[in-house]
Amino acid sequence: MKNRRYILVTEGLAVATAGVVGAILLHRHRVTHHRWECMNNLRQIDSCKELWASWRGAAHTNGTPVVWEEISIFLKGGRSGVYCPDDPDRSFDTSYDPGVIGEAPKCRINPGTHVFQGEPFRVHDKPSAIH
Repeated sequence: MKNRRYILVTEGLAVATAGVVGAILLHRHRVTHHRWECMNNLRQIDSCKELWASWRGAAHTNGTPVVWEEISIFLKGGRSGVYCPDDPDRSFDTSYDPGVIGEAPKCRINPGTHVFQGEPFRVHDKPSAIH
């Protein structure tokens, strides 16, 4: 009888431990997925800024504020589908600070971990030679 109780308690602890480890891994996966989704949105925003600056011409140089009513035409679905997954309001305006031309866009929800990876678009004074 004692042996059966020991086996049941041991099996119960093993199942509980597996459940806790599974919950930790699931949470880590969700956090990583949200970070990558937000970083992808930041890349899209930077690309839209680049397209907008090219479309508007030479008058838009580094430091020029962007006009989001014009830039949203370069986003698929406009601004409505672009937001940080951790934003409870699910809104572009509360999720992102697009910045100006020459600066990387920023996430307002998790600025420490959701960071634009890469070199932000900068307007060059002279076109580079293609070899």
